[in-house]
Amino acid sequence: MIGTEKQPSDIRALLGMNTPAAGAILAFYLAGVAAPAVIGVHSTGGHYWQSAVTVVVYWCVGVALLTIRRDPLPITSSMLICLAAPVMTALVVLTPPWSDYVHAIWPANVYIVMQTFLCVRGRTGFALSSIGLTFAVIAVWSTITGQGGPLPGILLALPNLGPLAMSTMFAYTIRPAAAKIFAAKAEQDAALRQIEKAAENRRALDDRLHALAAAARPLVERVGTDTGFDPAHIRACEALESQLSAILRGSGLVDDIVNPSADAARNRGVAVKMFDDGDLNMLDDEVRARLLRGIAVELDRAENGEIVIRTVPAGRAELATVRAQGSGFVRRATFGLEGELLRESVRDSL
Repeated sequence: MIGTEKQPSDIRALLGMNTPAAGAILAFYLAGVAAPAVIGVHSTGGHYWQSAVTVVVYWCVGVALLTIRRDPLPITSSMLICLAAPVMTALVVLTPPWSDYVHAIWPANVYIVMQTFLCVRGRTGFALSSIGLTFAVIAVWSTITGQGGPLPGILLALPNLGPLAMSTMFAYTIRPAAAKIFAAKAEQDAALRQIEKAAENRRALDDRLHALAAAARPLVERVGTDTGFDPAHIRACEALESQLSAILRGSGLVDDIVNPSADAARNRGVAVKMFDDGDLNMLDDEVRARLLRGIAVELDRAENGEIVIRTVPAGRAELATVRAQGSGFVRRATFGLEGELLRESVRDSL
């Protein structure tokens, strides 16, 4: 039977972002973020606390990208992730002492991984804004450090556009395909559940038929002895006929929830008639169980006479109706689309 545990049905699941392997890769990346920070501090001889803060912020961003479950990412989270790169880059390169060391812009270079995953998580606009703002910070840095204006700094950061361009293409091609993949998977799972339900019901009906065959054999053998039938045997034959009719005409109502109450009603002499004109297998398991429990209650209330149980075709305002006629009264019950008792009435019979 297919498990009922809810699994993610978004890009996180498609890329395995909810797996231990993804966590291991994230840990490796977060450890790697510290390396350029150490090199930058050693080369410039400053920006100790700025680099430390940047590393910690980037660690938080990496964890957030992997663990936030909503897809696409929430707006607030996306905005904070977007601003982390330009703000942290400015914190490192625009605070004195200024340095024209080429790797001083390490905060922008290592963050490109975060920006690509921002695209993957469905926030391409925020990723493009993030790298655009970061380019602006680098342009200011190259200008104030006397490197000949903003262009040299932009050229240094330009290779970062390559990964972002690829992730942008991913966002506009693979993400829509992922939605279709999970929609198809959901349809397949639903079809498999229906097949399993049908097979389970078929097995239950087969078991019921074998039990009826075993119960009918002594009655058939009694016919061969020509000893006749007393009232008890006649009621037993009528009960067997009712059960067989239920299997043939009301198979959806032949269930372990209903069977004991139906058998008890037949033993009391109630004529039980079941007609399955709907498709109970299409119902949610909880709704179906609630409906069958309600029908069992109606069967338990029938003391004599006749009870007719009928499921209705899909598209109606109810799932099933029950009509019980006893000594001097007629009781009607209707069950709603959630399997609940929708309405009931009792009137004197003519």
